[in-house]
Amino acid sequence: MPPAPTPPSPAMLKRIQARKTMLTMSPMGSGGAPMTPNVQDQTPLGQNYTLIDLGTLGGTGSGASGINASGQIVGSSLTTNYDTHGFIWDNGGMRDLGTLDGSESAALGLNDHGQVVGYASSSNPNQRHAFLWENGVMHDLGSLGVNYSAALSINNSKKIVGYSSGTTSGYRVAFLFSNNGMTSIGSLGGDSSSASCINNNDQIVGYAYVSNNVSYVPFLYQAGTMTNIGTLGGLYGLAMSINDNGQIVGQSYAPHKSQPADSV
Repeated sequence: MPPAPTPPSPAMLKRIQARKTMLTMSPMGSGGAPMTPNVQDQTPLGQNYTLIDLGTLGGTGSGASGINASGQIVGSSLTTNYDTHGFIWDNGGMRDLGTLDGSESAALGLNDHGQVVGYASSSNPNQRHAFLWENGVMHDLGSLGVNYSAALSINNSKKIVGYSSGTTSGYRVAFLFSNNGMTSIGSLGGDSSSASCINNNDQIVGYAYVSNNVSYVPFLYQAGTMTNIGTLGGLYGLAMSINDNGQIVGQSYAPHKSQPADSV
């Protein structure tokens, strides 16, 4: 049996390459005028929308990774120093979220309260930690191990999920961060897992390796139990997002294929 391919990082799947121009669609106001400033392209998509250039943090490109019900947007942008920093865009302006005393950060998710999660580097060049940004302050969420963690999703109850280095190994482990701090939610018998999304019912999805690490599969975690939700017949799959109705989307490998074949 060939070795299991390395799954793409959920953080990388959520990010847009920084050198791409970031755009969003905005509803048209009365008289056909856009409701938000900095319009780059006045040509409407259909009859009701136009594309808005959100700008950068002084660099040459940016990318968006999330938007909430209030229209706040998060993502990453190059700065004037060619570093990559996370941002939140609100009321027509882009705000630099900063770092954890390092040079790099990325904002990967937010909730409807404007609380932002992602990862940021510290003064230790080998260390990158998950963060929570709220009320203008970036908080280090730590890790389950030593060197790295990343927060990918936050719900409206401020529960956060992502992945971290493990306590006894360098393998990636899915975590839930709540009032009890950061805790591992385990795997499906294998060495590694990662949580991609949490909804407002505290249901969590992601991927996990099975026993003997022969494959990784999508999971649903709820009420303390991680369940393999299966694939489209292949050995590998990832669950990327779940809504409040419990509907899940992701990717699955088809039988006898070595690359992801279908979205599910």
